[in-house]
Amino acid sequence: MEFYERKISEKKKGDIIVTDDWYQKKISQQKKISAVLAFREGELIGGDLFFEVNGILCAGYGIAERTQGLAGGLGLLLDYHFLLFAQEHGYEQVSFGQDTNLYGFDLSLGLLSYKAKLGFKPFPARNKVWMTTFFLNFDKLKEPLAFFVGEKEGLKLVIISDSGDKEEDLGIYIPLEIQQVEHYSKVEILKKHQEFLKNRK
Repeated sequence: MEFYERKISEKKKGDIIVTDDWYQKKISQQKKISAVLAFREGELIGGDLFFEVNGILCAGYGIAERTQGLAGGLGLLLDYHFLLFAQEHGYEQVSFGQDTNLYGFDLSLGLLSYKAKLGFKPFPARNKVWMTTFFLNFDKLKEPLAFFVGEKEGLKLVIISDSGDKEEDLGIYIPLEIQQVEHYSKVEILKKHQEFLKNRK
């Protein structure tokens, strides 16, 4: 636990903590919990926890030390072994966790990019809540933002950055089955939303 809490506290974004309560709850629900762990000279340096939800093998709560000389990083290696485990045990679907849908604020843009490069596709959670969001200022949102928007045709990806240029793709690989990507500048969004709310009064 100490290693996990230390590595999580080092992250700029994302603070989900695995506690003894979390573990006991899974056990009481008769959930099977497995892990891929990495050791160096007998010392734990990383790991992925995974468990089954509705027939889907879900990996989450991954942590890893930065390891020199390991192409792609230790996290990628752990995820690779998670995928091998899923394949060997006959799982047709896997998940790398449920995100809050505001990359660049409470989740990093790198997480979206990482999942997309692995070939995963996003879909709304079963207990989803659709909301209309208006931006009135970006004082707390210094980085570019990315989030998914629900449309009749499916999900689209919206990216808001300082410039709004498509060329500034922020290193994001477009997730599977996302046909539409819209780019906006922060100034453009503020103007639209402020005008809309002003006219509603």
